[in-house]
Amino acid sequence: MSPPDEEIYTQVFKYIEPNNQIYHVQFKGFWSSPYEKYLTVKNLITKQPKGWEFDVIDACFGFTPEQQKNISAYTFFATMDYVSKDLLAILEKEKMLVREPNFDLMEAGVDKLNKFGDILTVDSLARTYNTTWEEIGKWTYSKVFSILMLEKERAEIQEKYQKIIERKNKK
Repeated sequence: MSPPDEEIYTQVFKYIEPNNQIYHVQFKGFWSSPYEKYLTVKNLITKQPKGWEFDVIDACFGFTPEQQKNISAYTFFATMDYVSKDLLAILEKEKMLVREPNFDLMEAGVDKLNKFGDILTVDSLARTYNTTWEEIGKWTYSKVFSILMLEKERAEIQEKYQKIIERKNKK
């Protein structure tokens, strides 16, 4: 079975109910999955290298491309629909992590770090929690997201507090 093109996906998804199960193996979604699985699938869907669809099924369900030959086209499309929608929901939730730009940091060149993408998050967490990148990859996505939300809130509060102190010191 060769991978279908995007137009076929679009047409087929109109008529298929998303499915999170193949042969009694259930994918419970990225929220409760290891962070590494989320990053792998996000990268595959974003870059779409040759055979990416099969790699997504392998990452989510543990079925190799050879084992996937027996999966019906309907199940394949329904599963890809489920995984895609779950990923989109996570990406939408991640918008809550976006902060207003800090102009001093931008002037210092913080935007140069953007080229490192998700590795920057993994490295930051590993440094903060004195662990390895591999260990961070094993954490659930929900744990990573919760920590990132907490850090974002702390940073925003600290910035506001700093402005209050500066304002009071000027009086």
